[in-house]
Amino acid sequence: MRRSWLKLTGLLVAACLAGAANGEGGESETESRTVYQVDVRSEGGRNQTFDRIVVRSDSLRFVAKTRRGIARLNQNRIDYSSIPFLGGLSAHRYDKADFVAARRVGTAYAAGDTLTLALDQPVDIGAIHTVALLNQEFAFETKATIRADDWADAPPSEPPGAAIGEVFLTEGGRLAALIRPFVVTDSALW
Repeated sequence: MRRSWLKLTGLLVAACLAGAANGEGGESETESRTVYQVDVRSEGGRNQTFDRIVVRSDSLRFVAKTRRGIARLNQNRIDYSSIPFLGGLSAHRYDKADFVAARRVGTAYAAGDTLTLALDQPVDIGAIHTVALLNQEFAFETKATIRADDWADAPPSEPPGAAIGEVFLTEGGRLAALIRPFVVTDSALW
């Protein structure tokens, strides 16, 4: 009996390895991974690709270049982070409370391959540790923690391009550009 069990286990392992080698069971579109460009689709169905994300206030500027890698995180999943013990194993997921009017701090503008997050509300720059872009089923987040030294002086200027979304500052220090549709805000499930 034990020998049969080992034989069956060996066959299952071999089948899984063969499937992975043939492209089955590989990385899917819903898994989290690192990307080097941010692809978004607006409510009107227009596709855009961004290589830079610029955050601007009246006097400061921060530039995130995607060539250094941006984390693409699947948001089409249940958030169980508030459940005791199990919640600590859960990756962060945005929820509707992150996008209330009181958290809105600016507008997102698109011009060519640059997304500009123009802050029109006072924001404690030191409270921001991550810049994110939220669209469809994904959150695209800067991988390195943003420090006060990463900000540079910049003269006030009009934001370039067309307005395509709103910017929110979450309780956890994430500056998030919401470009609809986004599964958390526009799905009946969340």
